[in-house]
Amino acid sequence: MLVPHSMSGTKVGILGLGLSGMAAAHALAAAGARLWLHDDNAAPRGEVPQGAQLCGWQDWPWDELTSMVISPGIPHAHPQPHPAAARAGEAGVEVISEIEIAMRAAPQARIVAITGTNGKSTTTALTGHCLRSAGRLSPSAGTSATPPAIWTIPGRTG
Repeated sequence: MLVPHSMSGTKVGILGLGLSGMAAAHALAAAGARLWLHDDNAAPRGEVPQGAQLCGWQDWPWDELTSMVISPGIPHAHPQPHPAAARAGEAGVEVISEIEIAMRAAPQARIVAITGTNGKSTTTALTGHCLRSAGRLSPSAGTSATPPAIWTIPGRTG
């Protein structure tokens, strides 16, 4: 797991408790962050980290939060922001993703990000294959694979 030690002692809300949100929760808990967790639709996918508070986003300490991690698929801007994302903007709380957590944990890592509407999984698989064929360690991660926050650092050849 990639642990973002720079976020030790911070107070973070996590919106969305699927694979990405729970990976972020565990990485941040390992770093020593205080956590408030919420999902609109379902119970968390997995065990909630010890000390994390599972509650409505309205009950988060907005005046104390430094960050809000928002899961992919939850609108933070368009077409209309989720109410918690709007509240974060009003409170001056940075809105980040689980990928940002991974990057803060391993700022030296080289990452290829693939985005878009169609073809991401195919492009990711092909890119990973090409990198591995070239002798690079290349884990594939994302919403359809392993969340980046639970990677291990591949080292200098990754």
